[in-house]
Amino acid sequence: MTYQVYLSKKAKKQYKNFDQHIQKKIKHNLQQLEENPHKCFTLTGKYADLRYIKITHKGVDYRAVYDISEDEKVVLVIFLGNRENFYKELRRYSR
Repeated sequence: MTYQVYLSKKAKKQYKNFDQHIQKKIKHNLQQLEENPHKCFTLTGKYADLRYIKITHKGVDYRAVYDISEDEKVVLVIFLGNRENFYKELRRYSR
């Protein structure tokens, strides 16, 4: 079953701040979530209900954190960012 992938308001803003090449790579990876959003990593601690995918572009690591709604078959990307300071930024965002 195919899922619909959406970006939250914050994720859209973050996406627009990346250069075009990184946007293309992120878009490609997010499209793969439509078929199988469960093939990923799970966060730990207070974010244990969220999942993330790793995206690498020219040696730089990025993360896309998302939540899955099984009932609606929806994947909501809530946060995009560079791996460096990513978890610190995620904590700051989720307060």
